[in-house]
Amino acid sequence: PQLPGSRPFYQVQVIVEHFRQHVAPLLAGQAKAMVVTGSRMEAVRYKLAFDKYVKEQGYPAIRAMVAFSGEIEDEGQSWNERNMNPDLNGRDMRKAFDTTDYQVMLVANKFQTGFDQPKLCAMYVDKKLSGVKAVQTLSRLNRIHPDKADTFVLDFANSAEEIQDCFRPFFE
Repeated sequence: PQLPGSRPFYQVQVIVEHFRQHVAPLLAGQAKAMVVTGSRMEAVRYKLAFDKYVKEQGYPAIRAMVAFSGEIEDEGQSWNERNMNPDLNGRDMRKAFDTTDYQVMLVANKFQTGFDQPKLCAMYVDKKLSGVKAVQTLSRLNRIHPDKADTFVLDFANSAEEIQDCFRPFFE
């Protein structure tokens, strides 16, 4: 899908279809995924494209929440976590994400570090990562769950060599 004023979001189709086929069945259907975006505006656009795509495809069992700080203005519309996640109904995002209500969390910096969700089995990265921030972000997948055997990283923005270089200092 393409949204006005944004680049094509072929990534949304790739993410949703990969999640549906390879991630959703994990952990007896409780697996979660995170999409790491490059900015708050990209997080908003991802959420709009994500919701549109899953609705068009008839995938009601795949729901995303978006996490970013503050408020974004775009083409006369104001976006924030409350109006982009109306079904949260005041719940803490971490707790709501742990339920069956949400399977995917779209983030812009928020929750890239210090977020412990053992059901997180996949990460889709659409942001340049470097140094310790890359290590901390990707390490969200390292949380232990008794049924977790596989994790996935699909990276649209970084090469394998770039990510290996970020991890190298921690193994030497």
